Amino acid sequence: MLNFVVKIRCDLAHGNVSFSEASNQILWSKLLEDKEKIVSYLEQVLKNIENYIDNQRYKT
Repeated sequence: MLNFVVKIRCDLAHGNVSFSEASNQILWSKLLEDKEKIVSYLEQVLKNIENYIDNQRYKT
């Protein structure tokens, strides 16, 4: 399930699918079963974004 969530996140980030299309692909019962792994993954994504901003890796 985590690989699926990662793929959906990437598809959303790159504009390949809309939020509506992405949510239609999710099996909500499976999502609830794997929520701890998913939360951990999303926390790491947010930490990476925070580091990116803190280290000013963006072009100004």
